[in-house]
Amino acid sequence: MKEEEAGVLALRILAVLSENEDALSGFLDEAGLDARELAARAAEGDLLGAVLDFVLGREALLLDLCGQLGVKPHEVVRARAALPGGIGDWA
Repeated sequence: MKEEEAGVLALRILAVLSENEDALSGFLDEAGLDARELAARAAEGDLLGAVLDFVLGREALLLDLCGQLGVKPHEVVRARAALPGGIGDWA
């Protein structure tokens, strides 16, 4: 997966995550951000990687978001690998 594709998926996940107040609050707390900072940095690759790290660390949330977006969990793993701080592109 290319970094641009990964960024688009991460932004889609962030948009859905933003509709879940508890999950969004948990991410903001873990990342040390407030909503204004999140909005300002939403397109940054390292922030999008952090969003995917947060989601991948919470299986129930991951499965819920994947169901809402119509993507498979392994696509989220591949997206994370393609973003800054990831481990490179997976086959």
